[in-house]
Amino acid sequence: MPKEIGGLGLKRIDWFNQALLSKWKWRCITNNQAI
Repeated sequence: MPKEIGGLGLKRIDWFNQALLSKWKWRCITNNQAI
């Protein structure tokens, strides 16, 4: 949703969400003490 109509300005929130989940998965795999 565009900022002009009250959104955060993120065009594809699903891409952002997937990237964030992948980052967390990678961190847990590579660093066992991250949990």
